[in-house]
Amino acid sequence: MFPLSDKTRRRVGMAAFFLFGAVPTAIVLALGVARHLPGHVRHEEQRLSWLLGQSVSIERLEHPRPGRLRYEALEIFDPETGRPLLRCGGLDAAWHESAETGGAVWTLTASRAEIEGDDLVQVFALVERLIAGRAGRPDAVVLNAGQTRLRSPDAEHRLTGMQARIAWMPAGAQLDVAFRIAGVDTPKPVQIRVERRRESDRPVTRFGLATGEGEIPCSLVAMGLPSWNALGPECRFRGLFWMSDAADGGTGEMFGTFTGVDLARLAAGRLAHTIEGAAQIGLQKATFVRGRLDRAEGGLIAGPGRVSRLLLEAAVERLDIAPGLALVGADDPVAYQELALAFRLQPAGVQLWGNCQPKNSGTVLLGSYGVLLGRPAPEPIAIAALIDALVPVEGTRVPATRETDWLIRRLPLP
Repeated sequence: MFPLSDKTRRRVGMAAFFLFGAVPTAIVLALGVARHLPGHVRHEEQRLSWLLGQSVSIERLEHPRPGRLRYEALEIFDPETGRPLLRCGGLDAAWHESAETGGAVWTLTASRAEIEGDDLVQVFALVERLIAGRAGRPDAVVLNAGQTRLRSPDAEHRLTGMQARIAWMPAGAQLDVAFRIAGVDTPKPVQIRVERRRESDRPVTRFGLATGEGEIPCSLVAMGLPSWNALGPECRFRGLFWMSDAADGGTGEMFGTFTGVDLARLAAGRLAHTIEGAAQIGLQKATFVRGRLDRAEGGLIAGPGRVSRLLLEAAVERLDIAPGLALVGADDPVAYQELALAFRLQPAGVQLWGNCQPKNSGTVLLGSYGVLLGRPAPEPIAIAALIDALVPVEGTRVPATRETDWLIRRLPLP
């Protein structure tokens, strides 16, 4: 070692003190002060807004320890309308290195979360942005939420025990969500899966829902698929379905049972006839191709209720269903006690079987005084005849009306 004078040693000691002691301390203090300035929160709002493609508001931001953040009163808004999409009283974010891949894993824990159900389509767009990797791409994101409230002008639901995970893979990404619904008997959690596949030139998003062993309110699904509102406020679904988006309308399949279907609400604006009553619709399988119902097989049970006489007469004439004696002289609308039938719908036509009691009678519709509609013809009926029977017409051609347009765009093509 080189001998140093006392003066030189003091200078080296002072330099080391400032370099390794005072300067780091000053930097830490400066960072601590900066993190409590309003500008730090505004910068984080701008960063999250850019990542999510939505407007973000944060009341308070904390750094409990390295690798952890806590957001207080976080809100996400639609940047165009300013309407809130999601509120969260508190959100804890932590990240660590995956032991398997060495990549980053984000863990989010939310409290007092609320989602606006009437803007759930925008929330789905946000989810699609996340799984597409446009907001960053760690190995995985894990979300835990004790209770989440979904509300819309028509319904409100509380989801409990929600757990979600997004994982990115070479061919795409996958989001899995599991939850239960407060006040609804769900022995097993409801499962939702959203997949983003990049196996072709155009990425495709696929959505799947499985209710487990319980029934879920259709009003909950209607927050994301508004067409389910037509089933009525008391309707519930048990089963599974999946659908994928595509430029030609997408494809999908459904299996399960709808209970508490409001036939009057389902027919309103779609059929030109009156039909009332609560129904159960079972689907052994329904297939959608290019946004159109391609095939369906199942059954329907309803009653008591009322149905327009014109629809019963059209069923006799267009669908070749045998008329019952009780139809003669019946009032309009006609009161019925039981409507029960099985059906098979395909491009070649629709085939019907009556299932009213007694089962072997083949009766489709029973009234208080006997059979209203008896046994259907054994041969398939053309789709055009089905549409013709569901709207009031004269002649044999399908008329160009709003009701027939809705049916033509959804029923199978021959």
